[in-house]
Amino acid sequence: MDNLQVRLSKDFKLGWLVCAIESEGSFQLAWGRRTDGYIQIVPRVNLGNKDQAYIDRVASICHDNGIPCYVQKRNSAGMKYVLWYGMKRVLRLLDLIEPYLAGKKDRAAILRQFVEYRLSGVRNRPYGPTEKDCFLRLRELNGAGRISTKGLKLAFERNPNDYTPDTAR
Repeated sequence: MDNLQVRLSKDFKLGWLVCAIESEGSFQLAWGRRTDGYIQIVPRVNLGNKDQAYIDRVASICHDNGIPCYVQKRNSAGMKYVLWYGMKRVLRLLDLIEPYLAGKKDRAAILRQFVEYRLSGVRNRPYGPTEKDCFLRLRELNGAGRISTKGLKLAFERNPNDYTPDTAR
């Protein structure tokens, strides 16, 4: 293949990946409690499908572009997932796909803002207003529901490292 064919093939695969993430993927700021009790907010992009060939193709395109990802089978219904999580891994994925996103461009921009802000400062610093704003905006766009004022106060005002949302309605 000449250079044009190689470039077009790579562009087609990248377009396919972007389309897959737009249709089957989600952009999230996931939170979880570690064994030491500390709450950690982690940027995450996931894509789910039941077709193993689909999942393999997504993983292959990422591998070809130097972006590590995790492939998991999560439940008895046969769903399989490709996951990208962590600051640097998600940033590399966003660098690759964000210019081509259409429907989920706003979610990707919020995720990028969170990641770049966290990477620009001191490691392990407490979460503050910027992280809180990103978390809530992305949660609202994803339709994840309301977090009580009490939960936000506990999470970001009294102990900024500990995010324990109260999602009960």
